[in-house]
Amino acid sequence: MLKSRILGISIMAALLLSACNRNNGGSALNYDYYVNAAVGNDYLNDGSQDNPFKTITHALGIANGDMNISIKVNPGTYDVVNGETFPIEVPTGVSLIGDEENRGNGSETTMIRGGGEYPTYDANYISTTMYMREGSKISGFILEDNSTVASFHMPFVLKYDDDITIHRNTIINGDHAIYFAGSDFDVITDNNITKNRNGISVIASTPNTRIENNIITHNRGTGVYTEVNGVDFGGGAAGSAGGNIFSCNSGNDLMSYISFSGLVFAENNMWDHTPPTETITNESGGIDVYNMHDVSTIEISGYTLAPSPCN
Repeated sequence: MLKSRILGISIMAALLLSACNRNNGGSALNYDYYVNAAVGNDYLNDGSQDNPFKTITHALGIANGDMNISIKVNPGTYDVVNGETFPIEVPTGVSLIGDEENRGNGSETTMIRGGGEYPTYDANYISTTMYMREGSKISGFILEDNSTVASFHMPFVLKYDDDITIHRNTIINGDHAIYFAGSDFDVITDNNITKNRNGISVIASTPNTRIENNIITHNRGTGVYTEVNGVDFGGGAAGSAGGNIFSCNSGNDLMSYISFSGLVFAENNMWDHTPPTETITNESGGIDVYNMHDVSTIEISGYTLAPSPCN
């Protein structure tokens, strides 16, 4: 028992010493931890590049949100089998970085696969993969919620915290890939959002969130669904340049369920048709813009044809 306690104290001391040695001398620490599913060890290693942790869960638990830390993750599958606990919470100010160049889909994939219970307003539960805190960032992963803990699967739920960056990921097989329920001042850029039921769903006002240069294609339902005005997919108050590809989504590329007047900004994007087809009835599906209640104005000027359009 004594040896076990001494070993535990020694490991914690080593971790604290490692953190202190990386201090840049300022009031906040600014350094990297490393994770490698194949060769890492959460119990014996200090998270350095030569001695990485095994799980993202452990690395994020060590990280302090006030320290401006980056967690750099090697290719591999990060799931329950690897020892991950879901949903994975990215603390305030922490960046989780995988294979940014390939959006996680390189010759060896960098995948976070799994989900855990997340409470909803009516005391029921959904499943989500990631829980992002204020000022956090995730980039360079394939994300898939394949859990069985709830009937709805949402790789990202953005609700209570603002200033979140989701950049250059591949997000697949969710009921809603990114679900906005109250977060704002976020940046959603350069992601491949595909093979979900719905791509991006917005049910609470997020006028200061910039959504640009995403590939939102081949989702089984709607590419983008919104219940609120002011969303900036291009040309709005948040400064989005557009550049999103809305294409080949089985239901509609963009669906507005807004029942009061206002504006949805979706300028300078790529669609299946030029000009984009619009409807208020959705009789056949495969429409670029479905404005269900026909009271909100959807700004789509600057449209161009998608690289591989579906007609």
